[in-house]
Amino acid sequence: MSELVPHLSDYLFNLSGTPKIVAFTDPKNIASQKVLLKNGFRAIGRRFIYETENVEFELEKQKTIG
Repeated sequence: MSELVPHLSDYLFNLSGTPKIVAFTDPKNIASQKVLLKNGFRAIGRRFIYETENVEFELEKQKTIG
């Protein structure tokens, strides 16, 4: 999965033009959290979605110079 995340992130940024991508994991899913952190996502807190607690991450699109 670590190899897929950067390609998927690039695809989503280019496809949608969005300035950031948001991801959620189960608080117990440490492996997925490590993958997101390794690929530049930052943890921004916890959020309840459908009555389940999740850890929220975001990745902001890198600005290009030039």
